[in-house]
Amino acid sequence: MPNPNRLMDFDVDLTPASTFDLSLACAKDITRSLLRMALKNVKRTDNVVDAEYNSGAWDRLLNERTWLRSPSLDAFLTGQNTTMRLAKVDNRFVRVSAKDYYRYRNQSFSELITQHAGDATSLLELAAGAGHNLFSLSLNSRWTRLRGLDISATP
Repeated sequence: MPNPNRLMDFDVDLTPASTFDLSLACAKDITRSLLRMALKNVKRTDNVVDAEYNSGAWDRLLNERTWLRSPSLDAFLTGQNTTMRLAKVDNRFVRVSAKDYYRYRNQSFSELITQHAGDATSLLELAAGAGHNLFSLSLNSRWTRLRGLDISATP
Protein backbone atom coordinates (compact mmCIF):
# COMPACT_ATOMS: atom_id res chain seq x y z
CA MET A 1 0.00 0.00 0.00
CA PRO A 2 1.38 3.40 -0.92
CA ASN A 3 2.43 5.82 1.77
CA PRO A 4 -0.26 8.56 1.88
CA ASN A 5 2.33 11.12 3.01
CA ARG A 6 4.82 10.55 0.22
CA LEU A 7 5.55 13.32 -2.23
CA MET A 8 6.71 10.98 -5.04
CA ASP A 9 8.71 7.82 -4.90
CA PHE A 10 11.47 9.18 -7.12
CA ASP A 11 13.82 12.15 -6.95
CA VAL A 12 12.00 15.24 -8.24
CA ASP A 13 12.43 18.97 -7.94
CA LEU A 14 9.21 20.06 -6.18
CA THR A 15 8.67 23.65 -5.21
CA PRO A 16 5.68 24.53 -3.02
CA ALA A 17 3.15 26.63 -4.93
CA SER A 18 3.12 30.30 -4.02
CA THR A 19 -0.01 32.20 -2.97
CA PHE A 20 0.13 33.98 -6.34
CA ASP A 21 0.26 30.63 -8.20
CA LEU A 22 -2.77 29.37 -6.29
CA SER A 23 -4.69 32.63 -6.79
CA LEU A 24 -4.02 32.58 -10.53
CA ALA A 25 -5.09 28.93 -10.80
CA CYS A 26 -8.32 29.67 -8.90
CA ALA A 27 -9.06 32.69 -11.11
CA LYS A 28 -8.59 30.59 -14.25
CA ASP A 29 -10.82 27.83 -12.85
CA ILE A 30 -13.57 30.30 -11.92
CA THR A 31 -13.37 31.86 -15.40
CA ARG A 32 -13.67 28.45 -17.07
CA SER A 33 -16.65 27.57 -14.85
CA LEU A 34 -18.41 30.86 -15.63
CA LEU A 35 -17.87 30.33 -19.34
CA ARG A 36 -19.28 26.79 -19.11
CA MET A 37 -22.35 28.11 -17.29
CA ALA A 38 -22.80 30.89 -19.86
CA LEU A 39 -22.58 28.42 -22.74
CA LYS A 40 -24.71 25.78 -21.02
CA ASN A 41 -27.71 26.63 -23.17
CA VAL A 42 -25.88 25.61 -26.35
CA LYS A 43 -27.87 22.76 -27.85
CA ARG A 44 -25.74 19.63 -27.76
CA THR A 45 -26.68 18.00 -31.02
CA ASP A 46 -24.93 14.91 -32.39
CA ASN A 47 -22.89 17.16 -34.69
CA VAL A 48 -21.76 19.43 -31.81
CA VAL A 49 -20.72 16.46 -29.66
CA ASP A 50 -18.99 14.75 -32.59
CA ALA A 51 -17.04 17.92 -33.43
CA GLU A 52 -15.91 18.33 -29.81
CA TYR A 53 -15.06 14.66 -29.33
CA ASN A 54 -13.21 14.19 -32.58
CA SER A 55 -11.40 17.52 -32.68
CA GLY A 56 -8.31 15.95 -34.21
CA ALA A 57 -6.20 15.22 -31.13
CA TRP A 58 -6.41 11.46 -31.63
CA ASP A 59 -5.76 11.76 -35.35
CA ARG A 60 -2.62 13.80 -34.60
CA LEU A 61 -1.49 11.22 -32.05
CA LEU A 62 -1.95 8.40 -34.53
CA ASN A 63 -0.43 10.26 -37.49
CA GLU A 64 2.62 11.56 -35.62
CA ARG A 65 3.38 8.07 -34.24
CA THR A 66 5.65 9.55 -31.57
CA TRP A 67 5.71 6.28 -29.65
CA LEU A 68 7.93 4.87 -32.42
CA ARG A 69 10.57 7.53 -31.72
CA SER A 70 10.48 7.08 -27.94
CA PRO A 71 13.10 4.90 -26.27
CA SER A 72 10.40 3.19 -24.16
CA LEU A 73 6.68 3.18 -23.44
CA ASP A 74 7.36 4.98 -20.16
CA ALA A 75 9.25 7.73 -22.02
CA PHE A 76 6.35 8.07 -24.48
CA LEU A 77 3.78 8.33 -21.67
CA THR A 78 5.72 10.86 -19.60
CA GLY A 79 7.11 12.87 -22.48
CA GLN A 80 10.15 15.10 -22.34
CA ASN A 81 8.46 18.38 -21.38
CA THR A 82 10.46 19.91 -18.52
CA THR A 83 8.31 23.06 -18.35
CA MET A 84 7.29 23.73 -14.77
CA ARG A 85 3.58 23.60 -14.02
CA LEU A 86 1.27 23.92 -11.06
CA ALA A 87 -0.04 20.51 -9.97
CA LYS A 88 -1.55 18.74 -7.01
CA VAL A 89 0.80 16.02 -5.80
CA ASP A 90 -0.16 14.00 -2.75
CA ASN A 91 -2.74 16.63 -1.75
CA ARG A 92 -0.20 19.46 -1.93
CA PHE A 93 -0.02 22.14 -4.61
CA VAL A 94 3.48 22.25 -6.03
CA ARG A 95 5.42 23.40 -9.04
CA VAL A 96 6.77 20.37 -10.88
CA SER A 97 7.97 19.65 -14.41
CA ALA A 98 5.31 18.24 -16.72
CA LYS A 99 7.49 15.14 -17.27
CA ASP A 100 7.78 14.43 -13.54
CA TYR A 101 4.09 15.13 -12.99
CA TYR A 102 3.05 12.58 -15.64
CA ARG A 103 5.46 10.04 -14.20
CA TYR A 104 3.84 10.63 -10.79
CA ARG A 105 0.36 10.44 -12.34
CA ASN A 106 1.08 7.11 -14.04
CA GLN A 107 2.55 5.64 -10.86
CA SER A 108 -0.34 6.86 -8.68
CA PHE A 109 -2.95 5.65 -11.15
CA SER A 110 -1.38 2.19 -11.24
CA GLU A 111 -1.25 2.05 -7.43
CA LEU A 112 -4.91 3.12 -7.13
CA ILE A 113 -6.20 0.55 -9.63
CA THR A 114 -4.05 -2.20 -8.11
CA GLN A 115 -5.34 -1.36 -4.63
CA HIS A 116 -8.96 -1.77 -5.72
CA ALA A 117 -8.62 -4.63 -8.21
CA GLY A 118 -8.32 -7.44 -5.69
CA ASP A 119 -6.80 -10.53 -7.31
CA ALA A 120 -7.78 -9.52 -10.84
CA THR A 121 -5.08 -9.64 -13.49
CA SER A 122 -7.23 -8.43 -16.39
CA LEU A 123 -9.04 -5.16 -16.83
CA LEU A 124 -11.51 -3.61 -19.27
CA GLU A 125 -11.64 0.19 -19.54
CA LEU A 126 -14.76 1.77 -20.99
CA ALA A 127 -14.27 5.10 -22.77
CA ALA A 128 -10.57 4.32 -23.12
CA GLY A 129 -9.82 7.13 -25.54
CA ALA A 130 -6.33 6.77 -27.01
CA GLY A 131 -5.47 4.23 -24.30
CA HIS A 132 -3.20 6.30 -22.04
CA ASN A 133 -4.52 4.68 -18.83
CA LEU A 134 -4.15 1.18 -20.24
CA PHE A 135 -0.66 1.87 -21.54
CA SER A 136 0.39 3.18 -18.12
CA LEU A 137 -1.07 0.11 -16.44
CA SER A 138 0.83 -2.13 -18.86
CA LEU A 139 4.07 -0.94 -17.24
CA ASN A 140 3.01 -3.01 -14.20
CA SER A 141 3.68 -6.72 -14.85
CA ARG A 142 0.67 -7.69 -12.71
CA TRP A 143 -1.69 -7.18 -15.66
CA THR A 144 -1.92 -10.11 -18.07
CA ARG A 145 -4.78 -8.72 -20.16
CA LEU A 146 -5.78 -5.08 -20.67
CA ARG A 147 -8.56 -4.06 -23.05
CA GLY A 148 -10.21 -0.75 -23.85
CA LEU A 149 -13.41 0.24 -25.63
CA ASP A 150 -14.44 3.61 -26.99
CA ILE A 151 -17.28 4.81 -29.19
CA SER A 152 -15.34 7.46 -31.08
CA ALA A 153 -15.37 7.19 -34.84
CA THR A 154 -11.65 7.98 -34.74
CA PRO A 155 -9.69 4.72 -35.11
